[in-house]
Amino acid sequence: MRLYFWLILSFLQFACSSQQVNQTVTNLYLHQSPNTQKTHHNIAFGSCNKHLFPQDYWTIIAKQKPDLWIWLGDIVYADTDNETALFNAYNTLFSNVFYQNFIRNTPVTGIWDDHDYGKNDGGKDFKFKHTSRKLFLNFLNDSSSARNREGIYRNFTLGADVNKSIELILLDTRFFKDNPEKNNSKLQILGAQQWAWLEETLQKSESPFVLICSGIQVLSNEQPFETWGQFPEERQKLLNLLAQYPDKTILILSGDRHISEFSRIENQGKSIVDFTSSGLTHSYDNFTSEKNPYRVQEVYKGKSFGSLQIDWENKNYTIQIISTQGKVIQTLTQKF
Repeated sequence: MRLYFWLILSFLQFACSSQQVNQTVTNLYLHQSPNTQKTHHNIAFGSCNKHLFPQDYWTIIAKQKPDLWIWLGDIVYADTDNETALFNAYNTLFSNVFYQNFIRNTPVTGIWDDHDYGKNDGGKDFKFKHTSRKLFLNFLNDSSSARNREGIYRNFTLGADVNKSIELILLDTRFFKDNPEKNNSKLQILGAQQWAWLEETLQKSESPFVLICSGIQVLSNEQPFETWGQFPEERQKLLNLLAQYPDKTILILSGDRHISEFSRIENQGKSIVDFTSSGLTHSYDNFTSEKNPYRVQEVYKGKSFGSLQIDWENKNYTIQIISTQGKVIQTLTQKF
């Protein structure tokens, strides 16, 4: 009971201060948690959202009528160790009329990356991480098991019908991450506690579809920016773990890059796709090329979001890169 009172009190603070930020919003809606009883057919997602930039693209995403929106990190661009500054950044987005209209009808969950975490490329040594974690979970109105441990990793089983259910796994690639500049192949990104949780979650899950969200790219490991490729043993450990479940369809969603692309790997006889969807308000306009041996189709360097449509009857899923103007850029369909 105390937890729910604390959550309500926290969001009353959001509501009160938001009247000064955007006078056009008079009735604020809290984020709805994922509907774990509903069979999900349509999920939308994206990353890299500068909260001071125009947010009218939410009307385009709403036209997709997603069952769920997943943040893939950089929800806001705060880059701060100041609690008030981070709170105000979340509040600016939360009280935006376009975002409010969207969350009124769409459940929301997600993960963080570095700019909402508070430090560019930040990791476990960031001293502000505990306060940042509190504000992140408050913003999402999240009362999941993540409240009872360090980090923001958590999972939801979406769908009451186990044969049409999704195991949604939200990884934390910040709170426990070592500094990759130390050039040590044994550096960690998830940490021992999160690894144990991930292994147990996969082992216990009866869902045929596993959706894993990572703030940074998993498969693309030769580009010069942040990637699981900077943690080669961790990356291989993850692929080895996923290979233990050949009966499950596994899709990875990632953000961070300000480009969107599909990557695919044959992992011990099983296809795994990593869909990088980035960014919503800005993108890598000057992108020319970079090496990704797992890329399928082309890199899209414009502003975009992602869509996942699951056809449970015909046993396939379709992912799409969609521009923030609503144009379908690329489509990839995979069999279960």
